[in-house]
Amino acid sequence: MSRWKRREQDPRDPARAPSPSKEQPRLPYPDGWFAVATSGEVRPGKVLTRRLKGEDVVLYRTTSGRLSVVRPFCPHLGAHLGHGGTVRGDNLVCPFHQFQFDPEGTCVKTAYGAPPPKARLATLDFREVDDLVFVWSHA
Repeated sequence: MSRWKRREQDPRDPARAPSPSKEQPRLPYPDGWFAVATSGEVRPGKVLTRRLKGEDVVLYRTTSGRLSVVRPFCPHLGAHLGHGGTVRGDNLVCPFHQFQFDPEGTCVKTAYGAPPPKARLATLDFREVDDLVFVWSHA
């Protein structure tokens, strides 16, 4: 007979209650287009972070005026592109190791002079309508 007893989950005892992340489902967001910014907020050369369904997205406009919306983390080492990321020409530059990504999310340059890796940013579908930037989100 074992002296060790399995701890039973008891919702009245916080130390034995099941973890909240396992019992609470994600919020029920609908699929669709969500307005995340006005066109005037995303000026050429500017990087902007916004929340979409509880997660960050990064918007930026290249110096030539092209808008892009991406997931916030650099695929190299996970730096948040909305915190210190800059626009250099038509590329979004990671604040950590200066990797540069084009508007389609492809890594096109590194600060080391080495060939760029096949890393890509996750891009999001967006539309600019009536001076608003809408991002498509699908569960």
